[in-house]
Amino acid sequence: MSGNWYNMKSNAAVSGPFGTLPVMDWGSTRIGQTEAIAGYLYHKLGHGEGGTPEKAAMSAAITSLGHQDMIVLCIQLVNVVGSMSGITDEQVTQSVQSCQARVNSILPHLETLINNASTEYLLGDTPCMGDYFAMEALDVVTLVLGESMLDGFPECKNFRDRMQERPKIKEYMVAGSRPLTLTGTAQEVSVMMMLKSIQKL
Repeated sequence: MSGNWYNMKSNAAVSGPFGTLPVMDWGSTRIGQTEAIAGYLYHKLGHGEGGTPEKAAMSAAITSLGHQDMIVLCIQLVNVVGSMSGITDEQVTQSVQSCQARVNSILPHLETLINNASTEYLLGDTPCMGDYFAMEALDVVTLVLGESMLDGFPECKNFRDRMQERPKIKEYMVAGSRPLTLTGTAQEVSVMMMLKSIQKL
């Protein structure tokens, strides 16, 4: 089903138990909220098999970091800039710099985590849910704030690129199935153009 994100939230048949998105239906089970869906899939798809409570908690922590502190932060930047009528370049620049500062406070820790991993994945021989959220977070950061955000963080860049080469992820991205927008708002295209012009200053 496609449609405006905000309109879909008001549709009780779509928006689930809390009137929010995303929502996932798995058989007769309906789950709302991004991190709850991630936790469900972590176990449902077998990521938790043979693992420990500590590993599950760490995967959840990475998932939350990627989602709340990076992805949502960047989406909020797009929404804030898009909602301000007559916003000046100076105001956009200030908003961008604030977002950059927060992301730059996270990236060194993520760089260390990736560097210290004993395999190509964060917590073991196979990817956990945290790997997927870290990849998506790094991708969204570069989409909104520019590829230069990963300058000085080669492990983060290599990790993102490596994850995106996983066959099913690569197939998904090449097929054009991935949504082209982050927010679904009419202003997003002009906001992204504005952000790109700020990056060049």
